[in-house]
Amino acid sequence: MVWCALIILTNAPATFRNISVLNKLNTGSDHRMLRGTAKFNIKFERAKMVKQPKKINANNLKHHHLEFQTKLSNRFQALESMPEDDIDGMADFISNNIYETAMSTAGKHRREIPDKLSSRTKQLREKRRSLKRGGSSRDNIEYSETCKAIRIGMKEDLQAFHDKQILEAIENSKSLKAVRRKQCLGKSQFTSIKEEDGSLITDRDRIVKRCEEFYKKLYASRSAAPAMQQAPIATPVADDPPPILPSEVRASINRLNRTKAPGEDKITGGILQDGGEASHCTHSPL
Repeated sequence: MVWCALIILTNAPATFRNISVLNKLNTGSDHRMLRGTAKFNIKFERAKMVKQPKKINANNLKHHHLEFQTKLSNRFQALESMPEDDIDGMADFISNNIYETAMSTAGKHRREIPDKLSSRTKQLREKRRSLKRGGSSRDNIEYSETCKAIRIGMKEDLQAFHDKQILEAIENSKSLKAVRRKQCLGKSQFTSIKEEDGSLITDRDRIVKRCEEFYKKLYASRSAAPAMQQAPIATPVADDPPPILPSEVRASINRLNRTKAPGEDKITGGILQDGGEASHCTHSPL
């Protein structure tokens, strides 16, 4: 009797499917070649390789903005010893200190999972776990009535939670479209589109190509471009431009959106606004 060990070495067994043995292939030993299908979640694997920056607790920072401004003023005293011509070094120093000071003051943002169910519905679910099912007719009736009450309660709680989200979006002047997108299940996609002659397309690749053709035709210019006349070149002025005032920086920072995603420096508009005068004065030389 000959024993053969058929092994595929992997740390993710769920990625391999439809494994079979190729018996007709002679490898010159008692080993056998295996054939299988490997399916990888590319989106998930790529997300694991990308290092996400730590988000700062914006609400906590806004509450402790005076402490944040004091710490920034103390840290920015080291800017006086830096050369003024090193703009890149000053910018890196300012952005790193703002981020580190904000993180030490407000802490890391932790995602809060909203509680959608009421305490009454939770108590009914706990009661259902303790009920007996499949016993006497009285127990079955009580179990069915409890399940019915849970279904009604969950429906009412979810509706109240969605109404609360819409009301908060209206009060805070946020997008109702984003709230509806969060409340919907799944993602809406095009399943079919019409060809230029009116025929229906269901192929996904052809739908994308048809959309590309439609928008190219929509935004294509059909008029002749007017002849451009070259403007006279102005002679450069020898005087240096006036310096940017802290009041101009303050006005620009106050116009920023607090909820926009940060860039490479990991600093949002809300962090700059909470920085106060320390943030305005340090950015004006840049």
